[in-house]
Amino acid sequence: MSLDSFYLGINSTDNVEITPNWGDYQKTKKQITTKTRKSNGDGSIYKFGDFDNIIIKLKNISKVDKTAINRYWGDGNQLPFWVNSGGVSDISSVMIVNPTSPIDKFSMPYYDRYDGKIILSGY
Repeated sequence: MSLDSFYLGINSTDNVEITPNWGDYQKTKKQITTKTRKSNGDGSIYKFGDFDNIIIKLKNISKVDKTAINRYWGDGNQLPFWVNSGGVSDISSVMIVNPTSPIDKFSMPYYDRYDGKIILSGY
């Protein structure tokens, strides 16, 4: 999959351009299901829906982008996530669902660059 650019932000003016390395972007679908079993042993699975789950590993992020991404996570904002590829745009509604701060490590040997991982979940 050839990806041109990613944008994550509150709107088209307050956003961060994300540029992961090849292989550092993973998009999957997760299903919302429940399983039941009757007293006679018959089982059923009920599917209620599905949502996107996106994991992006980031390296060499600037302090400005680190602050913005961590602010989006800390505020619990619902965010549009744009993927522009080959002239086609795909927009998903997501939230950052990392259990801890998404961008939290220095990018060695730099003192002003950061590494981290963003986990996005559609809603």
